[in-house]
Amino acid sequence: EGANKALERGVHLQQAEAGNLQKQLQAQGGKSGGTAVGVGMSELNPELMEELKTLRSEYSRLKEFESKREVDSVQRLEESCDDAKRLSERYKEQFFQTKSELE
Repeated sequence: EGANKALERGVHLQQAEAGNLQKQLQAQGGKSGGTAVGVGMSELNPELMEELKTLRSEYSRLKEFESKREVDSVQRLEESCDDAKRLSERYKEQFFQTKSELE
């Protein structure tokens, strides 16, 4: 669960950084007279373009990792539940067997 929380924080941080980059790009587009966010992004700011690509890549990697962790957690819980059910059945059988032996 702690890993999932850390991943969620990482995803939110990545989203915030991407939003800030988009705002910067929009502000620069307004200064240069451009109307579209993507227009001139690679010509005027290759650093921002590269950082945006990096952030998008990291974001998708974190989302994949987070979904895998959630699946792993659910699978562990299901296995734990199955183990508990098997133990419960075993103890129940032993109880009835011991009870019948005592009678």
